[in-house]
Amino acid sequence: MAQTVCILLSLADRDRLLTVISDRNRPHKHVERAHIVLASAEYRPVQQIAQQLGVSRPMVWRWQQRFAEHGVDGLLRDKTRRPGKAPIDAETVAQVVALTCGQPVAQPHQWVSVGTTRSKVPTERPGVYRHCARLQRPARGRDHSRRDHQRRSGGKGVSRR
Repeated sequence: MAQTVCILLSLADRDRLLTVISDRNRPHKHVERAHIVLASAEYRPVQQIAQQLGVSRPMVWRWQQRFAEHGVDGLLRDKTRRPGKAPIDAETVAQVVALTCGQPVAQPHQWVSVGTTRSKVPTERPGVYRHCARLQRPARGRDHSRRDHQRRSGGKGVSRR
């Protein structure tokens, strides 16, 4: 998978990369990419660049290629990626809320079973759980844990055996 990219830097690009490296407020990934390009411009082998910077060879190849295609601006922004999961639309959320707030069913947890949910609401179970968790936020300001109970009861915890 070795790639052969010849990095030619103009004085303006070199100054911009040196500015990126010297700026202490830049993200580390930008500084690392600038180091890769500057080292590549000195015609050093990819293996040597990777070892010196503590990165992989494919990473060196990737940023050499990106610089060759897009210049310094390509190093300073990440490529856009597709989102992981599509958000659940408002109509489906309204159906879930209507089912949970409506008349109780014979079994209290029946509405979350796979068969009922799929027949009444077109969504998957994790989406239903996520929206129900948003609706059931605790009314109090904080959650009381077992440690809080031990403090109030004089340090003696309740045995669970």
